[in-house]
Amino acid sequence: MNGYRMIALGLVLAVGGLGACVPEVTLPEDCGEGHVEREVTLANDRITPGQIEVCDGQHVVLRVTVQQAAIFHLHGYDSEAPARDVVAGNVEEFVLMARAGEYPIELHLAGGEQVEAGVLTVHLP
Repeated sequence: MNGYRMIALGLVLAVGGLGACVPEVTLPEDCGEGHVEREVTLANDRITPGQIEVCDGQHVVLRVTVQQAAIFHLHGYDSEAPARDVVAGNVEEFVLMARAGEYPIELHLAGGEQVEAGVLTVHLP
């Protein structure tokens, strides 16, 4: 019976230690605001910053300074912010109501190549 107790204790300690491996999430400072704006730059098949963070329920204006022509596609927001051509030299705006989750931002490049350019992360407050 002692052997079983030792195994059980070992499992409890191992599983309890897993919680320490999960990074703590820091919410955006403006998480309590109803309307937020985020600015990114699109160049070299990426957006900078590559991680856009907002909170669930926020009205978001995503302003993209375009330095590279592409089709800009924010997965999960196809009806609110449908994929569209963006032209180098322009500043494009995408407006959406944030829903919790992670949403890849994809570029469709000339020649049909698709590239993940960044991620929109919508936190639960």
